[in-house]
Amino acid sequence: WEWLHDELFDRFGGRTYGQSLYEGEWRSPTGNRIADTSRKYSVAVADVDLDSLRELLVEACLTFHQQAIYLSVAGLVEFIEAPKNA
Repeated sequence: WEWLHDELFDRFGGRTYGQSLYEGEWRSPTGNRIADTSRKYSVAVADVDLDSLRELLVEACLTFHQQAIYLSVAGLVEFIEAPKNA
C-alpha cells in the first residue's frame, strides 16, 4: 500500500484514503459472484492528468493482482482493467 500512497502523492500532489475496508461483490465475466475487500481513495486530478491516473491504476491492477479497479470521475464510472496478457 505504501507504493500506491507514494505514487499518488508523487504524481498528483496528494491523496486521501479511509481507514475502513469495504466488503463487496461483483459479477465476473464468467458470471460468478466474486467477494472482494476494497479500499477507497480520493485524489484531486486535473482533466489533463486523467490518463496518467488511468495508467497508474493499470499498474495498481498488476501490483495488487486485480482484474479491474473501479474509477469514478465526477460521478461517471469506469473500470480500469489489467492488460489481458498479464
